[in-house]
Amino acid sequence: MDGSHASQWVKAAGREDFAGKNRKVVKVDGRQIAVFLNDDGTIHACDNRCPHEGYPLSEGSLSDGCILTCNWHNWKFDFSDGKTLVGGDALRIYPARLEGDDILLDVSDPSPDEIIEAALTGLKGSFERHEYGRMAREIARLERAGGDPLDALRNTIRWTAERFEFGSTHAVAGAADWLALRDEHIDDGPLALTALTEAVGHFAWDSRREPVFPFPTGVQPFDGPALVRAIEDEEAAAALVRGGLGEGLSWADFEPYLAEAALAHYQDFGHSLIYVYKTGELIERLGADGVLEPLTLMMVRSLVYASREDLIPEFKAYGPALEAWDGAGGPCPRRRR
Repeated sequence: MDGSHASQWVKAAGREDFAGKNRKVVKVDGRQIAVFLNDDGTIHACDNRCPHEGYPLSEGSLSDGCILTCNWHNWKFDFSDGKTLVGGDALRIYPARLEGDDILLDVSDPSPDEIIEAALTGLKGSFERHEYGRMAREIARLERAGGDPLDALRNTIRWTAERFEFGSTHAVAGAADWLALRDEHIDDGPLALTALTEAVGHFAWDSRREPVFPFPTGVQPFDGPALVRAIEDEEAAAALVRGGLGEGLSWADFEPYLAEAALAHYQDFGHSLIYVYKTGELIERLGADGVLEPLTLMMVRSLVYASREDLIPEFKAYGPALEAWDGAGGPCPRRRR
């Protein structure tokens, strides 16, 4: 879709409205806009509410004619190019011009596509310092523009997958449950937003400031038993997965073999098997498009590097005891009141 939009110039104020002052708040179509008129006749205009916590920027400090500081939390914005110098979220800037004594503003809105793209860019930018509040605000902006809020998590998985040095973590398992909680509270906007932000934030936190650890790029025809045998060799296992993806296989085709690999040893105190199950739930909830590959490769990597708890001395007796067990059990102990 074409992201261009037509200009919509309106008279917002007159020069006489600035007698003895250099700023004024005007209302246009229900929005508050702060307008600043410098001595040299240059005009700047922006949303009056700071994108951080909504404090009025008309009460801020203007320096060098174009640097606006919100006096509550010191966020700074450059009117010359619209950049946020200190802080995170972008500030909406309105093109402005002076015609005679009339101050005109272009109040045309960006297209929904532009807003969604900006929100996703801002979301990714929030990861470096793990700006949790900004994550929530960018997801809310995406949804308000008509975007699918789950795209925030889908993109997060794609952005961060190769920054998980040892593969899947609780971020994957937790995301499936956060989305289930979101579904339970879908009619409660703040709760639904919080659940989704928690899922995004966990991926962002676990990958924070980590370098990229590229997944192997080799491709081999898929063979399930071969995948189980190769699971401690990431290059070989990833090649089989990529082969399967190229053949159009789904998570349901990979899952039995990944579960078998997870059950082959008492890996990571049972976390490996949990991750297999929860990865499947997450893919089912988000849809395979765009996330099947990174989540499956993360799962393979985590199996490759998983600790083999059955080999440590404290657990060596577990295997033989399990083999000798006849499957029978005693009565469940009664709980004391």
